[in-house]
Amino acid sequence: MATEIQFDLKGDTYTAKIKAGKWSNYHVTKHLLIDYNNDGYDRLHGFGNRVISAIRDIQKLSFDCQVTNNSTIENTCKGCDFHIECDETISKIKEKYISGIKESLTNDCKDPRHATFKKKNNYGKTGMVTIDNYMVIIDNYGRMVIATIVKEKEKFVNVLTSFRKTIKKTQNKIDFRFDRLKFENRLYVSTAIRHWQYRFASEDYKDVNKYLIRNWT
Repeated sequence: MATEIQFDLKGDTYTAKIKAGKWSNYHVTKHLLIDYNNDGYDRLHGFGNRVISAIRDIQKLSFDCQVTNNSTIENTCKGCDFHIECDETISKIKEKYISGIKESLTNDCKDPRHATFKKKNNYGKTGMVTIDNYMVIIDNYGRMVIATIVKEKEKFVNVLTSFRKTIKKTQNKIDFRFDRLKFENRLYVSTAIRHWQYRFASEDYKDVNKYLIRNWT
């Protein structure tokens, strides 16, 4: 079942819907299992490479998992017959992924680093072009939560995904005068900010509202 939580956004209370089932299977696999080391979840969650590798082996050998960095949910999990078994296999990892989304949403009000924007979407199969309302939150671990703002429901968002951007190896030169994890988290935050500043400069992004602006520099 989907999870709904309430969080504060610009002084108003919003409700966020986090899907379950094949949606969570796909995003947990793509962003937390496959990118476990590249995106620093090993330092953040500490499951260990053996646990992650064992789960991926089960997914690939027992479920013929086709999820990759470049895949979509439509050509992978949507057509999978093992989504229930996969859900059970990744259950502990999924708990961390979902709790991370909740933490990002609920803690943003303490020192906000979110933005709302409109984006043009071109649905190739139908030829339909829409302008949809979105929001993104970057938390203090550099995790990004992207959601659509539902037009039909007041103060309601659907979570689309959550992930970190890989930091360059040349960036990851740790100054041991500081806590290593805090140093890495700052790198992930700055990388996420640069990622979204670049995207916001595109013509596809309109009415960008960054809040608080001082947290976007």
